[in-house]
Amino acid sequence: MGYGPNLADIHRCAVYYVDRCVKGARSADLLIEQSHVFEFALNPRTAKTLGLTVPHHLLLQATEVVQ
Repeated sequence: MGYGPNLADIHRCAVYYVDRCVKGARSADLLIEQSHVFEFALNPRTAKTLGLTVPHHLLLQATEVVQ
């Protein structure tokens, strides 16, 4: 089970900062941003191997279920 920021969203923000720097923006003028999109990935097969039971409601809430 893992929960973290969406990598595509992080890359989008990085491109925005690079674009602003190339266009001459001062670093003091750039705002600090946090990722707005988070993912919740679950691997029920590994959980079963470890002897854990994954509740059904967690499977429904997962952004990605890895088999």
